[in-house]
Amino acid sequence: MSERPKRGPLGQAYRLFYWIFAVGLLLSISLSVTWHVMGPSADAGTVSGLDRPACARAARALNTELHAQASSLLAEPVPEPEIGAMWKTWSTGWHGRMRQLRGRCPVQDDPALGQLLDDVERMHLAWTTALHSFVQVGRRPMGRLNAQFAEVSADR
Repeated sequence: MSERPKRGPLGQAYRLFYWIFAVGLLLSISLSVTWHVMGPSADAGTVSGLDRPACARAARALNTELHAQASSLLAEPVPEPEIGAMWKTWSTGWHGRMRQLRGRCPVQDDPALGQLLDDVERMHLAWTTALHSFVQVGRRPMGRLNAQFAEVSADR
């Protein structure tokens, strides 16, 4: 077994500098990522507020997107556990867009606009409840019905 040669004082200083630099770089990257993920959105500081019609159009777009996503999840033959996971993943982005819209709209000055946004969020809650209930209750009978419909169609 051979021994490693001893490093000189210059090699030890370089090694110490390397480790300090590496730890500092990792710490800097970690802080930067944390700040951008958890900190205030850059869009919120640079984009001015929206007027009432623009807020209503954006709320309608979010509501349409909500209904389209829920309908597509109900229509597709997705395995039961995946529906909840797919809905949760999609909902995270949807809630972020809703928060941004709420921050840009003058909801303090216009209570009707605030009520509209609240109603869209309540619709999301209703769809969430319906999808989870559907997964627990309605998915199995629907699968049996589809098989029976296919059997009847094949007999013709």
